[in-house]
Amino acid sequence: MNSEWTRIYVPQLPTAGASRNECRERAAEIKAEQEAQRHRAKSEQSSDRYTAQERIRLWESLHGAQLPRDANHPVLAVIAVNTGLTLDQVRAEQEQRYAVPAAETGVPGETPASIAD
Repeated sequence: MNSEWTRIYVPQLPTAGASRNECRERAAEIKAEQEAQRHRAKSEQSSDRYTAQERIRLWESLHGAQLPRDANHPVLAVIAVNTGLTLDQVRAEQEQRYAVPAAETGVPGETPASIAD
């Protein structure tokens, strides 16, 4: 991922004694910088330079949400459109992320779905 995107942005606050116009100008600069940063992040979340996992993590950061566990959750389609991925790619990342290791099921090769049967 781009280190510029992942770093925490802390704007420089106006110094004491600054005039109201200087404060307004600085606030406008800060807002413009934040909007530019968000625009860059939105374009990066659908960039071919990043893997599906990275794109989904960028989407999660931008929207303050986590990839849902439900394979039929409606937001998966939104994530797919926003990241330029297919719904199958988003679901594959979801399965990879939330898969239960065989050690947790107690039987090698057995999945939670086969346990319920």
